[in-house]
Amino acid sequence: MWYEAAQTITPQTWNNNSIGHIENEIFKWYERGRIFDRQEILPLIINTENDSDESSDYASDL
Repeated sequence: MWYEAAQTITPQTWNNNSIGHIENEIFKWYERGRIFDRQEILPLIINTENDSDESSDYASDL
């Protein structure tokens, strides 16, 4: 079935559909990037040293 469907696609159809799809994807990701740039995203810091007597530091943050 896939082979039969691929045989019906002409270079013109492929060119028109793929370019429009790519342009749409670029626009969507550009808009997402602008949203992320406007948000203040705090860094994720992972402490690899075991200098705490707590079994879980997460519980103390609640």
